[in-house]
Amino acid sequence: MKLFRSLLGVWLITFTVSSFSEAASENQYLFLSNERIITLEFINDKSVIVNYVNLGDTFDLLLARNLIFLDAQQSAYRGHLFELEGVEGEQKQFDVSDLIEPGEFSGFVIAGDFNFRSPPVRPTLKIAGKIFELEPLSGEEFEIVVARIGELNLKANNKTEAIRRAGFGRGFGRFHLIGSDSAAEFEQYFKDEDIVPPLPLETPPPRLPSSESSRPDPVFVKIKAYVSRAGGLMNLEVVKGLNKKLDQIALDTVQNSWRFLPAISGNEVAEAELMLNVVFKRQ
Repeated sequence: MKLFRSLLGVWLITFTVSSFSEAASENQYLFLSNERIITLEFINDKSVIVNYVNLGDTFDLLLARNLIFLDAQQSAYRGHLFELEGVEGEQKQFDVSDLIEPGEFSGFVIAGDFNFRSPPVRPTLKIAGKIFELEPLSGEEFEIVVARIGELNLKANNKTEAIRRAGFGRGFGRFHLIGSDSAAEFEQYFKDEDIVPPLPLETPPPRLPSSESSRPDPVFVKIKAYVSRAGGLMNLEVVKGLNKKLDQIALDTVQNSWRFLPAISGNEVAEAELMLNVVFKRQ
């Protein structure tokens, strides 16, 4: 079994009731220049669709964790992994990066935590030495953009003219050079991390039976678990229990209801060990 741990040991994670997202005011975004076109559309609070057209002459390396949203309160929400389509079971279901060739169109889903506490306002994507800030669009505007991209001649030598012929009269969004004054406010969010722990997606708390209501808070069971490269939970074991009944409720809840995105080690998806504090919710 391939396994990695954080440099400080096994991750210990405590879960309580999740906060709720506020509805996003815009769900579609666009960056457009004569070198690249990037569209972004929300699926839900755990995944977004990204379409990327590389109009330049060099390869573009995209990292899922280099997609960051800022909300109205300047809190950051980050992509985690690319989802691979048509893969089931414990096969490889995720990837860390994607390499886009010159003249290539690529579409993919980025999974992450997009459970916004306030409306998202500034989606950004870091590629090489630039940070791209996407512009919000209405649903009607987005449909027009999608249709025009479909008319784009990717083989044209003059990309600026090809964009104009497809119906685009101006650029969309902005970019910031890394190290520039305009990029400074964004750079703090793009941290280079060789090891990233699994990302929890669903962690509903177990209900505390009325027969156990006399227990003081917090009522929790500590469980050791492994998150596979496909995001599955394996080898669950109670490390610190309460009694047979509550321990089994905690194990069943985690095994059947909790969902994770797998960990990242370097440029690879990896298995990881977690310590989970499963906190009971009172009836």
